[in-house]
Amino acid sequence: MRGIVFVVLLVSFGLGEEVRFVNAERADMPAPSQSEGASAFPCPNGSSTSGPCGTGAPLGITYAMTTLNWTQTTSSALTRGSSATVVLTPCPRGVDYTSGAGYQVYITDGTSSEAVAVTGGSTASGNCSITFTPFFSHTSYTIGSASSGIQETINAACGTISTPYWNSQCNVTIPANGPYLGSGSLWTLNNYNVYGTIFFHSNQSVLNGPGVSVNCLGRGPCLQVGDQIK
Repeated sequence: MRGIVFVVLLVSFGLGEEVRFVNAERADMPAPSQSEGASAFPCPNGSSTSGPCGTGAPLGITYAMTTLNWTQTTSSALTRGSSATVVLTPCPRGVDYTSGAGYQVYITDGTSSEAVAVTGGSTASGNCSITFTPFFSHTSYTIGSASSGIQETINAACGTISTPYWNSQCNVTIPANGPYLGSGSLWTLNNYNVYGTIFFHSNQSVLNGPGVSVNCLGRGPCLQVGDQIK
């Protein structure tokens, strides 16, 4: 098991495959619609309540908490190497099937658990669907966040627009672990298991984690700053 220890602010300026800054003299940069921007659903605000993303204290901060660490149980059979679509009811906040910047979910079945990359999806009334290709076959399993809700918080706070440079101007803070319990990778307050890769795909933004250790349990990078390399 690997780990990441956050000891400084991770600041990204102008990240993305194509980065442009807003200029009043430019006419080729249509602003995103409200439905395309950061999630309007409630986000953790650092207390026992939730509110719109960025309403932490001070305003502009969104806290990565277990609120967005979602799981759902399903019995839709998955065949290794074959594209599959799974319906999520209700649709968890922070699920990303639109940006193409990198988003993974974790499939748990007790024998061949794995993180898979979401490649597409759609929204319906009361639910949404995600598409991916598993490496293993699965019958009865749970599917959920591959990052203890950290990626979902980033998505909700920063946006999941397919035009990369519009996902910006956000500040995501991961709360500290708290004192170490003395054995294993367990802390008293918060434990963060990451089974895939966290993609911090936002420019002019901050991912902040003072006093945080993340348990990296996957084979790939635990954190990637910037859009997914295509």
